[in-house]
Amino acid sequence: GFVTSPTKRTLTVSVNSRFSFLLNDLTSQFTRFELAEFTALRSSYAKECYRRLKQYRQTGVWKVSLEDFRRLLDVPKSYRPSEINKYVLKPIEEELGPLLNLKVHRKYLKKKPGRGRASLVGFEFEFDPEKVPGGAPAPRVELSGSVVTDEARKSLRDVSKTPVVSF
Repeated sequence: GFVTSPTKRTLTVSVNSRFSFLLNDLTSQFTRFELAEFTALRSSYAKECYRRLKQYRQTGVWKVSLEDFRRLLDVPKSYRPSEINKYVLKPIEEELGPLLNLKVHRKYLKKKPGRGRASLVGFEFEFDPEKVPGGAPAPRVELSGSVVTDEARKSLRDVSKTPVVSF
């Protein structure tokens, strides 16, 4: 039921108690972010990545294939991996790194055994998860066991044994 009072400028709504969550807890199930944080970001790639990361705010990990990353962040198809690093990932890491304690792990896959360079196939974005209501942290999602730290880059372990990387 609805009761309006134009003089007091109020609207009183009554609902069945079984459906009160629709009014009281509606935002708890959707992506939320701080407007001040979002508007302080300069790069459009950092802003879009921020929105995507907030969808995984309780786990602290977002895994995405290169194709999906290009599509979601509207990265030109003409960008080579080096240009993605320079023009897309660098602004994201510079702006969101201190804010969310963000680390970007690049995922590589070697297509054929033998010589040759492994190709970039995706990313794992690791950041500090937000606490679940009630004060307890959300269960931590561990990074894929195949991600190995390398001084120059992140790469996959035993890529020749794994034909496909799943995200």
